[in-house]
Amino acid sequence: YLELSYGQLHPLLEALTTTGGGRMEIIQSAWEHHPEMFQDYRVLPAVVKGLGDGYGEIGDLNVSILKQCGPAVLPLLKEGFDPAGNRAMARRVEVAAAMEDAGPWLREILPAAKKDVRAAVLTALGGDPDNGPLLLELVQTERGGCRDAVLQSLALQEGEAVRAFWETELAKRSGSVKFLNPSQTEWSAEVVSAGLRRRLEDFFQRTPTREEC
Repeated sequence: YLELSYGQLHPLLEALTTTGGGRMEIIQSAWEHHPEMFQDYRVLPAVVKGLGDGYGEIGDLNVSILKQCGPAVLPLLKEGFDPAGNRAMARRVEVAAAMEDAGPWLREILPAAKKDVRAAVLTALGGDPDNGPLLLELVQTERGGCRDAVLQSLALQEGEAVRAFWETELAKRSGSVKFLNPSQTEWSAEVVSAGLRRRLEDFFQRTPTREEC
């Protein structure tokens, strides 16, 4: 609780909990000039609820704000969480991923997570180096966008098992190299350069077609 009157908080609370135009400017201005307001128990739950705002840019702004509000946010993200929910629940996962203590909760909700929420959880798991073995198991069973999320997370992991997986993955599906773009690991540069070298060698060793000549 902060010593702020309801009158002082009213414009911000109204922008967070109602509909209509001009709300984003009010929230953005409050965050820039009075960030302490977002720690108040009257405001913080409204920001969490606002992750499902019908105006997507406000939802994204609330994600950005909550990521900077610290660990006090995590209990509010867990309260009423629906692992089979909608985009708002996926945003909760995205915020939780920025918290150091969120790892156990993310692994706990994974079995029940569905669709967008599941993809968000799988993406969030990449931030913990201890999740490598789990991700290597999941990449064998996940499909579609969820498998892409696992690949995105595996690009951030270390270890020989992870490197071996990527060597096999790129040999089978060269297009998966796009998931290594954000990787800062030494092995990723080595794996990608080795794959490129093999493709160049194959190109120069084969007989060119008439069109290529």
